[in-house]
Amino acid sequence: MTAIQTAFAALEMAIRIRTESEGHKEVFKGLRAAMQHAIRKKWISDDGLPMPSRPTSFRVSSEGILEEFEPPIVRSYVEVLAEFMPKIRNELAILNKLAATFRSPHHQLLTLSVFHIAPSLK
Repeated sequence: MTAIQTAFAALEMAIRIRTESEGHKEVFKGLRAAMQHAIRKKWISDDGLPMPSRPTSFRVSSEGILEEFEPPIVRSYVEVLAEFMPKIRNELAILNKLAATFRSPHHQLLTLSVFHIAPSLK
């Protein structure tokens, strides 16, 4: 297990422990649901996070003049994290499984299985 995967597991476990310690009975199915719960409870928020500067956006006004504007923020940074962190964790798990396959004593048999399955992953 990589350090990143351990961090994801620790985050999910911390949310579960806090939820139980506050007397909530919610059962989460995975990291995404746990993150969404923590965001709703305001345990995780954008407050205090260093936010990257947003790129300058331009639009053409009704008079045909190019003007700078700031598009509205559609989702918070932590909402985006809640969506993509589980995907990243799952991709890492797949990569680690493939890497373990190539280190296995049954290298040839497992390698054939992996390459037989791989086209369906596209």
